[in-house]
Amino acid sequence: MYTRLLLTFLLFATSTGFGQQRKDLVVSLSSGLLSSSYYENDVSGGYYSAGMDYGLTNKHFLQFCFTTAENTYLEREMSNVTSNLQIPGYANSFNRIWSIGIGYKYKLDFPHFVLWPGAAVGMIRQNRTFPYRFTNYESTMSYSETQIVFPVTLEADYKLGRHWLLGLKGGLLICPDYPVTGIGLHAGPVVSYVIK
Repeated sequence: MYTRLLLTFLLFATSTGFGQQRKDLVVSLSSGLLSSSYYENDVSGGYYSAGMDYGLTNKHFLQFCFTTAENTYLEREMSNVTSNLQIPGYANSFNRIWSIGIGYKYKLDFPHFVLWPGAAVGMIRQNRTFPYRFTNYESTMSYSETQIVFPVTLEADYKLGRHWLLGLKGGLLICPDYPVTGIGLHAGPVVSYVIK
């Protein structure tokens, strides 16, 4: 319920707080590496992100973001399989992440570059798959959780023309139950198209 109230407030505040000067829509795709330092022996995996930023003014944008990622790590708490744990860097489990959010981006415009700091609020779902030994056999089990997330990003783009941007994007997926850099420290190239 609190999430709905917060999202309603964000939509209302951002849509009524500024007189609309432009109707730019920026569509972005990004891919790179994601690290989850909360997990032991984390092996960075790939992340994929898509976003739409709607211009409320020349500098203020309402953002919609989606991120999916995966990484491997060593699971000791839920897994009862103890073989190979002594091997340095051993990873026996798989983590998939899906995140969706709505938030705010600010545009810092320079002659050839654009910087976009942004923050959002949304939901994240993690699905962790790990080995588990039953009485007569060994298999895998899964554990899923969904919680609130605060995606924070910084994007630096080079203007390739009137409509295309190419740059680098980095960010964090901050969850209240984990350390700040615990779930999703990510970075990678980004390509954007501006619909004017």
